[in-house]
Amino acid sequence: MATEVTPATIAPVLREAADRVAALTYTRVIRTDVLHAVLMASPGYDIAQASLDALAGQMGGDAAWLTRAQAPRDRDEVAGMLRAAADRISTPDTLQESS
Repeated sequence: MATEVTPATIAPVLREAADRVAALTYTRVIRTDVLHAVLMASPGYDIAQASLDALAGQMGGDAAWLTRAQAPRDRDEVAGMLRAAADRISTPDTLQESS
């Protein structure tokens, strides 16, 4: 049985992915590091995809970094973006404003 995709299932995935990225031993990360962290933190593909969508929303104009090979980014910056996306999606007021 698949887990339902809700803010309550996405936010913990983003937080765990942030912890995984922050724990990397190198200081610059590439998109595959982030994708791997999200996939490892997620109980299913649908939630992983929704988590990446939430991260892309947090990144705004920089979201293309998730889909195209580009320069590495600072590990702590990316972990912070993952945490911010988790906070944003778990705050009901923010969800209503973006609707």
